Amino acid sequence: MTVDKIKRILSELSRDAGLNKHIRPHDLRRTAGYLMQTGGMSIVDIQHQLRHKNVGTTLRYVPPLNDIAKILENT
Repeated sequence: MTVDKIKRILSELSRDAGLNKHIRPHDLRRTAGYLMQTGGMSIVDIQHQLRHKNVGTTLRYVPPLNDIAKILENT
């Protein structure tokens, strides 16, 4: 499946759902990262799933809120 085909599908789904916002394929990556984080995955595991070479890239997708909470609990 090409990127253009995915863009067309997302555009059609957005329109059919009555959304005013344009949904891009990259938005799905951000949503996946967010859902992984809220599901309890660590930032490092999310980094591997999203195939980021640098954890800093992953941190731009999802803030390290879960990891900070765990660090604070252990101090």
